[in-house]
Amino acid sequence: MLATVNFATASARVSFPADLSSSDLVESAEATGYGATLPAAEGAGGSGDGAVRAGFVVADTVKPTSAEAVAALRILGLAPVLLTGDNEAAARHVAARVGIDEVIAEVHPEDKVAHVKRLQAEGKVVAMAGNGVNDAAALSQADLGLAMGTGTDAVIAAADLTLVEGDLRGAVDAINPLIAGAAMASASVFVVSLGLRRFQPSSFTG
Repeated sequence: MLATVNFATASARVSFPADLSSSDLVESAEATGYGATLPAAEGAGGSGDGAVRAGFVVADTVKPTSAEAVAALRILGLAPVLLTGDNEAAARHVAARVGIDEVIAEVHPEDKVAHVKRLQAEGKVVAMAGNGVNDAAALSQADLGLAMGTGTDAVIAAADLTLVEGDLRGAVDAINPLIAGAAMASASVFVVSLGLRRFQPSSFTG
């Protein structure tokens, strides 16, 4: 099978050799920041023959303003952290594009709370931005919870502030006066849970 992954534009297509295994196809897609699912075809009698006829690739593209927002948070003295349930390769791909060094990936909702508590136990003041229902408990635990305006009702209810535009640059505006008033110190960290991206589906076929 010769599979072609459509990375949003024709110029970004990547072709895989026909003898590449299904697991290698998934690994290659994830290495470029995509999550892949390869359904096996059904053979006679309903039994799968294991052949891949098509695949589904899903990604959250980086928002154009995210790198700018992360850079501005660094200027304020905050250490950005990406905390996500996504696979490690996809998370690091996104983090590298926006300038985040510390990545905590493949995290369950309850583990997000634990990671926030760990940072607080280390003496850090934690601000966190999130947009999914799985972020609600961690936002509530953070010293400052910021909900993206595009997020779920549960996240907005759990947060201290809502960024109406869903733009991470709004977090900079919200945090700046807190730092000036010494409510947040240089030991502060800013945890991002999927506030950097926007959903973009793609696919590949053989």
